[in-house]
Amino acid sequence: DITQVVAEQKVNILAASVSTIGATTAQVLATLAVGSISELAGLLSPLTGSIAERFHRRTAMATGLAMVGVGALLAAAAQHVVMLAVALVVLNQSKVLLDLGLLV
Repeated sequence: DITQVVAEQKVNILAASVSTIGATTAQVLATLAVGSISELAGLLSPLTGSIAERFHRRTAMATGLAMVGVGALLAAAAQHVVMLAVALVVLNQSKVLLDLGLLV
């Protein structure tokens, strides 16, 4: 009788562990998805570079700095993963503009 109770407790502990691991796995996958979206934003870099070339160095740097503020506000106000992904894209492009402003 005691072995059956111990076996049931082990099954319950295992089930609880699997559900905890499942939640953690979902969080990890969401984080990886956001990171992938942010890296794909690098495809917009040629467009950002052409914008930086059309305008002067100071304008590119000021625009990049303003975009950092907008991206940070979006990231802070993010209510779900999609909004966070958009904020990361904005932050990525603002970094490109700031870097190009320093180089141009």
